[in-house]
Amino acid sequence: MNYLEIYKELNINSEEELLSILPRRYEFLTPSALKSEYNDKEKVILKGKLASSIQGIRSVSMLRFSIQCENYTYKAYIFGQDFYKNIIKRDMQYLFIGRYSLKQKAFSITSIIRCDNEFAIRGIKPIYSIPKKVKQADYYKLIKETLFNPNLEIKELLPKFIRNKYRLESRKQAFIDVHLPVNSDSLKAGLRVFKYEEALKYALNSLCSKEYVKSLKKVIGEPINTNLINSYVKDLPYTLTHDQVVAIREIVNDMNKEVLMNRLLEGDVGTGKTAVAFAALYANYIRNFQGAFMAPTITLAKQHYENACNNFKKYGIKIALYDSSLPKKEKDKLALEISEGKIDIIIGTHSLITSTLNFYNLGLAIIDEQHRFGVMQRTNLAKKGESTDLLMMSATPIPRTLSKIMFNDIEVSTLNEFPSGRRCVKTIVKKSSDEKVRQAVSWAIRNNRQIFVVVPKIEDDLLGKRKYSVKQVYDIYVDMIGESSVGLLHGKMKETDKDEIYAKFKKGEISVLVSTTVIEVGIDVPTAGLMIVYDANYFGLATLHQLRGRIGRDGNEAYAILLYDGDDDNALERLNFLKDNQDGSNIALYDLQNRGAGSYIGENQTGESDLKVANFVSDRQMFLAAIDDAKYIYEHLDNLEFNVYYNKIRKEIYKTELK
Repeated sequence: MNYLEIYKELNINSEEELLSILPRRYEFLTPSALKSEYNDKEKVILKGKLASSIQGIRSVSMLRFSIQCENYTYKAYIFGQDFYKNIIKRDMQYLFIGRYSLKQKAFSITSIIRCDNEFAIRGIKPIYSIPKKVKQADYYKLIKETLFNPNLEIKELLPKFIRNKYRLESRKQAFIDVHLPVNSDSLKAGLRVFKYEEALKYALNSLCSKEYVKSLKKVIGEPINTNLINSYVKDLPYTLTHDQVVAIREIVNDMNKEVLMNRLLEGDVGTGKTAVAFAALYANYIRNFQGAFMAPTITLAKQHYENACNNFKKYGIKIALYDSSLPKKEKDKLALEISEGKIDIIIGTHSLITSTLNFYNLGLAIIDEQHRFGVMQRTNLAKKGESTDLLMMSATPIPRTLSKIMFNDIEVSTLNEFPSGRRCVKTIVKKSSDEKVRQAVSWAIRNNRQIFVVVPKIEDDLLGKRKYSVKQVYDIYVDMIGESSVGLLHGKMKETDKDEIYAKFKKGEISVLVSTTVIEVGIDVPTAGLMIVYDANYFGLATLHQLRGRIGRDGNEAYAILLYDGDDDNALERLNFLKDNQDGSNIALYDLQNRGAGSYIGENQTGESDLKVANFVSDRQMFLAAIDDAKYIYEHLDNLEFNVYYNKIRKEIYKTELK
C-alpha cells in the first residue's frame, strides 16, 4: 500500500495529521529471565535460535518446533502463521514472543522478531490503532519516511513561555521520540509534550466554559420560598437522605443567585438523583419558570415522564413528553403550547434542542447522564432560555481528588448515601460455556426473578473479535426457555416495538430481556434479579457497574454474571476488580486510570474526549499545573502569543467565536 492509499484510508491530508496518530500502546521487547518452567499463561520473550526443524500440521494450521536459549531448550508452537516456516533460519537469533502453557509444557508463540530488527535493538515496538487494510509495517515505514524528510516542518502549539517553563522538547523531536523511541526515557520525554498539550487544552476548555457562563445575564425571577420546598420534601412518600437534602439546598441556593447555575449532581446507581432533580423542577416551578428534563433515550424519558406525573399530581403542574416520533399535527400543537408557556415541565431527549422547539421562559435545564451528550448539546439546551440554570446528572461518582480537574468549571453535588441501604449484587466472572450460567437462569425463573441479558452493540466490534451478536444470544435463550418468554431489545428497533417489549418485561409477561446497552440507563424493573453480560470485556467498568445497578432493586438477592471467553490478563483483571468492588467511586478511579475519560466526560465530543495520551489519574499533577497555566494565560491575553493560542483553542472547542 502506497502513502496515498494510506492517507485515503486514514482520512488525513497532511504529514502532521499522520504523525498525530500516536501509537496506541508499546510492546517492550526485553528478553525474559531463563528458567526451566514458567507460570501458566505467563507472557515470556525468549531470545534464542531454532533448535529443530519446523513441523507443520495442516489440519489445524500449526507449526511445531524447539527453541535453544543458552543452556535451555523449549518446545514451542504457533497457530495460523505458516509463513514462518520459510523465513526462520537456524543460524539466526530471534525474539520469540508468547505465553507458556503449563498443560502443554510448551510456549504458544504469537510473533517472532529477528534480533537485528530495529525494534529488537531498541527494545520498544510501537503498536498503532489503524484500519485492518493498513499493515503495521507499511504504516511504520511511512512514519519513518515522514520523520526523516529534511523538509518536514512542525509548528509549535504551546506558547514559548510554557515550553521554557517545563523544559519541553520541540514538537518535532516529540514526534520522533514517540514514534521512534530509542529507550524508555526518550519515549517519556516525547509523551510529556503531547500530554501537556492535552492537559492545557482541557484546562482552557473548562475556563472558556466557566467564563462564558459568567458572561450570561440572568433574569432573576421570584426568590424561591424555602418553606414551600420544605413542605414539598415533607410530603414525599419516602424520606430523603442527608446527602439528598444537602444537594437540594445547594441547587436552590444556586437558583437564587444572580449568576447562572452550572452544577453536576453525581451519585452511584440507586442514590436517588431523580428525586433531587424533581425537587429542583418544583423549585423552578414556584419561581414561575419552565423546566426541561433531557434524557439520553426515549425509553428513559417516558419513564421520567410517568414518574413526574405521579410525583407532581397534587400540585397542578402541567407536564408534557416531547417525542420527535409524535404525529406532526400533535407535535406542532405541543410545541405551540410550550412556546406559549402553557406547559410547566417538558421531558424529552435531544429533540428538546431542535431549532423548531421554542420555550416561553425556560429557567432550568436538567440533563440526565450528561456524559452521553456533547458540550454543544448541553450548551444548546441551556441557550433555549434567556437565563437558564443548568443541572447535569451522572451515575458515575468521581473521587473528590479528581473533581477539581475534571469538572473545574462546574460545581459538584455528590450523593453517597443510599435511600434504602446499599444493594450488594453478587458478581461472578465466567466463560459462556460454564454450566452455572444455565443453572443461574433456572434459579431466576424458579424464583420469579426476571433476567436481563446484555450484548455489546454492533458498532463496538471494531476488530471483528466479538463472539456473540444480540440475535445469536436471543436464539440461545429462545431454545432454552421458549420464544414466548424471551424479548429482544436493541437500538435499531422502532420506538413502538421497543415500548411494547419493555412494557411486557415490566409487567412480567416475559422472563428474559436480551438487549444491547439501551437498558444501561434508568430502566426500573424491581423484580429483575439476574443479569448476564456477554463479551463483558467490551464494556467499561463504569458501564458494567451501572448495568448491574438495574437488578436487585427490590432488596432481594441478585446476581450479575460477566462472561468472557478470552485469555487477556488485563481484561480478566478488570472484570475481577469489578467482581470484588461495589463502590462506584473506586470503580470510576480504576476505570479512569485504565480506560481513559471518554465514559465520564463525553465520547467523541470536541474539547472533551481529546485525551489520547494524558490520564486524569496518573497525570493528575500535570492537570493541576495546566489549570494554573490556563488562568495565567487568560489573565494575560494582552500578550499576543497567549491571545492567539487562547482563541485557537476556543475556536476548536466551540467551532465559532463566543461573543
